[in-house]
Amino acid sequence: MGVGEAVKLALSEDPSPQLRQLIAVDSTGKTVAFSGSEVPPHYEAVTKEGYACAGNLLSSSAVVKEMCKAFESTSGGLSERIISALEAGHEAGGDRRGDRSAVILVVGEHPEFGLDFDVILNLRVDYSEEPISELRKLYDLWLATSGYAV
Repeated sequence: MGVGEAVKLALSEDPSPQLRQLIAVDSTGKTVAFSGSEVPPHYEAVTKEGYACAGNLLSSSAVVKEMCKAFESTSGGLSERIISALEAGHEAGGDRRGDRSAVILVVGEHPEFGLDFDVILNLRVDYSEEPISELRKLYDLWLATSGYAV
């Protein structure tokens, strides 16, 4: 199943797809974005080859644009680029209600355990005054103790 079909399937099983925003990137770099007709403004979804940035309830449409710039200009692995994009989105105004949580989940072939262990990185910060900076601290700790970057 391709990424487009996976998104269609997920939305077909959702009782309220008009309220959803969903982006997906597959292992080949193909991207798909969906924003339902009732997603609250400001919302934005940008897909490029190999990555996508999106958000809703944003302070402005500049948030996603800054996320894309940061993702493209940051060197390092995928997780470093994602964290940098989140930081840039926060600096550009983030969620209009105030940023409250931040998550990074990377799934793929694990450097040590191969395909039998597909969750490589799963960090989350919920209900925080500074979720992006706390996520950065967790990531830096994970990076220092894991022995590898993804």
